[in-house]
Amino acid sequence: MTYLPIDKDRIKISLNRFEVARLFGENAPSGRNPKTGYVLKSLLKKAVRDMGYRPKRREIVARAVKNRRGGMDIYFSGQGKGTTEKSGFILEFSSTGNLADAARALIFSLPEFYDKGSLYFFEGKYRLLLPCLCAEFEIASLAGEFFGKTLKGDYQKAITEEYGRLILPEKAVGLAAKL
Repeated sequence: MTYLPIDKDRIKISLNRFEVARLFGENAPSGRNPKTGYVLKSLLKKAVRDMGYRPKRREIVARAVKNRRGGMDIYFSGQGKGTTEKSGFILEFSSTGNLADAARALIFSLPEFYDKGSLYFFEGKYRLLLPCLCAEFEIASLAGEFFGKTLKGDYQKAITEEYGRLILPEKAVGLAAKL
């Protein structure tokens, strides 16, 4: 079992397949498994006690994802009231041409995005991770024109960062526009 802080409000706990079987029994963690709530609470308490995990937000959401090793990654994320922070956007492209066209259109419409974003390659597609700069409507309107999916949320971001191949760690919009 490994604990990895992602940032001040998020933590990842990786379990191997034997730990999953020991903690949850034969049934996978779900709302139907009576052990799920108990196990998640005990893992969270351990993170608070041993690592000092204390998210600013009041409500904590847990998401469990099967990992490549047959085990499970559990993400705890502070959510809920008392915050205006948003996780941003993930724009998904099937080709570098579409990526470059969208980056140019994004800079034309929203120049403040020029030096923002990071680029990953994930499951055969390019994913551009953008911060939330209160431009949700403009990004959504560009989405239909240039790319198939607009993803949002801490979960998608964490999965992309964990399993995707990092291509550009920063300033991805401006660099992609030059392709």
